[in-house]
This record gives sequence, C-alpha cells and structure tokens, in this order.
Amino acid sequence: MKTKTNRRLTEAEQKERAAIIRSGAVYRGEDTDDYAHFSEMTPETARKLLNMGYANPEDSQNDSPTFEEMTIFCEQHPGFKLHGYVIGNDRDDARVTAEGIQGTAQNIEAMLDFVEMFRYADECDTDHKTLSCFCWYD
Repeated sequence: MKTKTNRRLTEAEQKERAAIIRSGAVYRGEDTDDYAHFSEMTPETARKLLNMGYANPEDSQNDSPTFEEMTIFCEQHPGFKLHGYVIGNDRDDARVTAEGIQGTAQNIEAMLDFVEMFRYADECDTDHKTLSCFCWYD
C-alpha cells in the first residue's frame, strides 16, 4: 500500500488514524493533536497502521529497529506491545513512531530474543523472575 505518512494528512485521515490507534493502544491524545504518546499498542494495531499506510515500515527512532521490525517481533512473541508517539497535522511529517517495546515474555527463550534484538536501546530492562521486558530508544 502507498504510504500516507510523512506528509500532511487530511482531517478525515487524521481521525481515521487516531481511531485505529485508540482501538488497540492506550492513546494519550486527541484526533487533532500535533504530538501525542501511545503505549500498549498491539501488534494487530501496528500491522493495520502499516497496511493502511499510516505507519512507514522503515520509520525508526534514532538507532532503533524499524516500525516493521518491531511489529514483526511483537507478532512472533505474544505478550509484547509497542510504545511511541504520533505526529499530527501541525507539522508536514505526520507519522507514527515506535520508541520501543514492553511486555512479558512467555518463556526464557522469548526473553533472550528480546535481549538479542533490543540490547542496544538507550534503556533495556529485563527481570528474569517475572520475564518482564522494556526497551526505549531516545
């Protein structure tokens, strides 16, 4: 699908994008916000944003894996979700950017996969007792 990101969105597109995010993430913003955070975005929601062209598969936060790579990781490892931000129409580069992933690994192998993929994040925290994981790219 043609990417709709990195340009001004129409009002209808911005509302549609916000509704998609709101349906599968904790969205701390309004349809017209120029900058808003989200957390706990499901891989299904991330994939829908990619398929509809509202997220650029190659977008990344500094040295992070791409939006597509983070989505694939979450699809392959149940229990993980994306967090990041949305840029709205007050700027010419409307986009959805994942700053990291968080969740609970299903087993130690999934936690090791997490560490392998995200070990260079600005923050990469794991707890081997609870299998909880968090990474963030500044």
